[in-house]
Amino acid sequence: MHRRNFVKLSLVSATYLLSACNAGESSSNKSANLDGFLINQALNIPPLLDPIPDVNGVKQFNLNIEERTHNFYTDVASNTFGINQSYLGNTLRIKNGDKVSINYTNKLQEATTMHGHGMHVPASMDGGPNQRIEPNTTWSAIYTINQKASTNWYHPHLMGKTAEHVYKGLTGLIILEDSQSDVLALPKTYGKDDIPLVIQDRNFLNKQLSYTPVAHDIMRGYRGDVLLTNG
Repeated sequence: MHRRNFVKLSLVSATYLLSACNAGESSSNKSANLDGFLINQALNIPPLLDPIPDVNGVKQFNLNIEERTHNFYTDVASNTFGINQSYLGNTLRIKNGDKVSINYTNKLQEATTMHGHGMHVPASMDGGPNQRIEPNTTWSAIYTINQKASTNWYHPHLMGKTAEHVYKGLTGLIILEDSQSDVLALPKTYGKDDIPLVIQDRNFLNKQLSYTPVAHDIMRGYRGDVLLTNG
């Protein structure tokens, strides 16, 4: 998906979610307690992860999948999953033609996977449900970029755990650039005029992140009543 369309669809989705929340359509049908919620703060920007080139010119990205805690409310920590940080993951910025090795080390106490959503990759590097990353092991997605500029993302795809793992924080952006990226008059300074926005709906109980879907939610989708932007 082209980045311009991605932003457009994200804004439409955010508008829908906000309308749904206001209409009381969340799975809990309750309004979140926002007293002490970290609002009106400077926008958090997921940090860019600099690659480490190896002797063969392959750009190595090292990502640690970890159990962490994250403050959505002042002085109230939620148990979360993070990738190199307490919630969400670093942004990877790579160019068409780059040879990359994205190395995912699982430091959780359970298995996961990591899928490059939108990436044009060989099936063996897709990170699907059959490519489990067991605790204390590393799995590497190794391939050469062969696609146009676009905004993509990485996230788990473990059977029966995809939603929970993403909900707890395991997702990050992959921004692809190509030969047109430098000549088009588009904002291109990451975090300054090229602003990444990861918009999510989440539920909170006692000011802590809550993931408690019932059968109806599993069938129809688990909808939160609070919108987060970049965590």
